[in-house]
Amino acid sequence: MSFGFGRINRSHEVIEQTILQHSQRQILFAAAANHGNNQKYIAYPARIGRVICVRSSDAYGTPSTFNPRVNERTGRGFFTLGEDVLSMWRSSWEEEGVRILQRRATGTSVATPIAAGIAALILEFINQPDKPKDWPYLKKSLEKFEVDPNDRMTRILEAMSYTKDSGEFGKVNYIVPWSLLKSTSDSDEDPPPMTPRLEAASWIYQCLKQ
Repeated sequence: MSFGFGRINRSHEVIEQTILQHSQRQILFAAAANHGNNQKYIAYPARIGRVICVRSSDAYGTPSTFNPRVNERTGRGFFTLGEDVLSMWRSSWEEEGVRILQRRATGTSVATPIAAGIAALILEFINQPDKPKDWPYLKKSLEKFEVDPNDRMTRILEAMSYTKDSGEFGKVNYIVPWSLLKSTSDSDEDPPPMTPRLEAASWIYQCLKQ
């Protein structure tokens, strides 16, 4: 959800009820951390407990200046790329169709779909079948994931994050999805102890079994 509200009114209660209702049906929700520049607190609905709050960073994991500050009231949340992201935008309607242009966009509303895409790739991987001779890491992970998808995805994203102290923003979780693909089986052993795919499946299972 690439949007947020500063103040809550009765119409927003419908959004919360819908989120809470559908989160029980194993649907995950992520939302932009703010609704404008330099917000003191997390926007709504990112502040709802069943929603993953997404903040913006540059390509080096440095928090964007317009993020809500991280403290006990705002929670940690996750940071991912949200600055100068090349995007497709509708420019105008023409007789032959819609004219699309590219432009670079910035904001927590940009970071949110990137985080959602990372989560979708994780889900796609967990739903793949295990190879016949492998231990059923993916099958076991899927069973654990279905118990509480929001909690399980949060665990995976936390384990996939680089946590660092960023000064005024405190400790931040910068999502580094390539850590899932990092293989320790690049050794001189023949054959190696694990394939990269099996190692990733094992890594996810270890995150979820705790």
